[in-house]
Amino acid sequence: MTDLKGLPKPRRDLLPGSQYQGHTPIHIGVETSRGCPYDCEFCCIGQTLGQQYRVRPVQEVIAEIESIDSPHLLFTDDALGLNRNVAKKLFSEMIPLRRRWLAQGTVSLAEDLELLRLMERAGCLGLLIGFESVQKGTQNEVNKIKNLKIDFYEAMHRFHGEGFGILGSFVFGFDYENKDVFEQTLEFIMRGRLDVVQLRFSLLIRNTVI
Repeated sequence: MTDLKGLPKPRRDLLPGSQYQGHTPIHIGVETSRGCPYDCEFCCIGQTLGQQYRVRPVQEVIAEIESIDSPHLLFTDDALGLNRNVAKKLFSEMIPLRRRWLAQGTVSLAEDLELLRLMERAGCLGLLIGFESVQKGTQNEVNKIKNLKIDFYEAMHRFHGEGFGILGSFVFGFDYENKDVFEQTLEFIMRGRLDVVQLRFSLLIRNTVI
């Protein structure tokens, strides 16, 4: 797999000078890692970017953030913070930079309260979290994170406790689901007080060529 040390910085200077202006701030993309070890059945990240999770050197990420003339960032990683030690170092060093940022990650982020508190201090405003299915059997069958040490409700409690807005993403149509999944998902959305919801429908048909 490609080492992420020394990646060239995007040529943001080629954008028009007013690219960060406007009533709604534009969040400028920054990448801190690539790859994902989970190989979820419905996701292509493992095939396109590799199942080995690789991180950029923290100092290179910090230098790139410092070069961006905007307080608003978007971490484009598909699974931010899977390497907990590196993530904590990054967020610790981001605190004095006073940036505000969004990202996407896994429910497992909520297992680590120290990590969440560092994310808040570093300027995290919200996260896209791939819950995918509220039915445990489906989570296991599609290779979603196994051995999760926290349930979805407690995860939402912790995310909201740090002030993070949560966009919860769900996928319907897996072979392993039953019709109760719709009511169960709605119950979780309402009781968990999700801020935004993304609903997708899987077109995967096993052993069938479409």
